[in-house]
Formats: sequence, C-alpha cells, structure tokens
Amino acid sequence: QQQQQKQQKQQPAGLGSASFANCVALSPNLQMHYTVEGDMLDMVLEGKLRDPTADSWYLSYGYSPEGARGSEMVGGSALLGGLVNGACFGYEYYLDGELECNYEVGYGSCPSFVFDGAAVSSASLVECEKSGDTLAIRMTKRLGVDEAGIPGTAWPLDSSKFAMWAVGRVDDASTIERPVALLHTTETPRSPGLKLALGEPQNSCTGSFGIVGRGEQGVPGSDEVAAVAPPSSPGGATNAIDAIDGM
Repeated sequence: QQQQQKQQKQQPAGLGSASFANCVALSPNLQMHYTVEGDMLDMVLEGKLRDPTADSWYLSYGYSPEGARGSEMVGGSALLGGLVNGACFGYEYYLDGELECNYEVGYGSCPSFVFDGAAVSSASLVECEKSGDTLAIRMTKRLGVDEAGIPGTAWPLDSSKFAMWAVGRVDDASTIERPVALLHTTETPRSPGLKLALGEPQNSCTGSFGIVGRGEQGVPGSDEVAAVAPPSSPGGATNAIDAIDGM
C-alpha cells in the first residue's frame, strides 16, 4: 500500500559530497538545494531545528493550488519528509485541509496514497541525515504531473504557482508508514506570496548549514540575508508560509 516510498533509517549516503545547481534561502532556518534535469527534480531541504535533541521533525516545500491568490496551503501539494523517533520518511503530501492527517477517515494534510491508495507516486525518498541541530531530507519528484490524480497539483517549472514551505514537529506516536505532521502555531503572512520558478537559476544561499557538502558548498548569494530571503525578492519576509511548530 505504501510501496510508493522507501522508508529508511537515516544514513549519510552521500549528502556530504552532494552538490546542486541551485540553492534557495527560504528562511534563516530552512534552505532548499536542488537540480532539475528534464522533468525530474532532485531536492534537499536542509533545516535548523529548534530542539536538536528531538527525533521527530519534518521539513516541507510545495506549491499552492492553481488559481491561488497567495501562498495557500489547502488544495496544494508538498514534499514532506523528516524523522519519526529517529527513523526517516518522505512522501508527497496533498493538503486536503488545515487539519493533521486522519488516516482512518482520509482527510487532512496527508500523504497522497491516503486519497487514492496509489502504489506509485511522482515523488521518492532518497536519503536523510541529522547532525546536531540540522536535518536534511533528499527527495526526487517528477514535475508537471498531477499527484494522486488530483487536478491542479502538478509542480511547474515556471513561476505560475505560489510556493509554500514549513518546518515542524511530527507526532511521536505516529510511524514512518503513517507520519502525522503536527500543525503550526506561527507562519508568515500569505500575501503577496512568492512565485518560485524551478526552471530558472536560483541562488540566494550563502552556503550549506553543514550537511549538504559538509558546509563547503558555496553558491552565489546576496550580501545580506533578510528575515526571509526568497529568490527574486530580497528582503521579502512576507511572501510565503514559513511555519514553525510550537514547542
């Protein structure tokens, strides 16, 4: 049933030597390294955790639904991965509502297989690694394909959709087969929103947080990093969801 993903224990399978064509500083505590080849996205989310001793965290990045007037969660899709009690997971999520996933009823912010029993997804977990207060999740995804057969969930190469991202806690009582990403207590305003074009060069990072390339991967970036420093909108601290779960 959950064959769409390969859950695995965290292991440093190659993030230390990995390099990517693009890096986006989504917030002071979250950045996205990625490369696009054809219609395939290879992406690492690398985030700083508020509690480095906790073993249940998630990082996510995705796109609002078509027609959204800003960064809107409901109706969008996201790659969401992290740790449940130290074990690694990663799925494509369909954000059916502003509730934690109810696997029995099939409602809320859930992995796409909850909605259609899909055995195959456009996204796959590659690896993850946690070092101190830093967590990195690597996933791949096919672009331009609706997830779980839900119209309007495809990720574009251009800037036609609003981006969204989050960092938060995972319910310790959940499992890697059924992870429950806890809701957020704070987030940046959803307007005017950020439209991020994956098909265009994006370099707003000043380096790795210490896992990807072991902190040696330098990329061209701005001289200043604002409270939120998204690409093509320096100093825009109000243009996407950057939610941190309350402790």
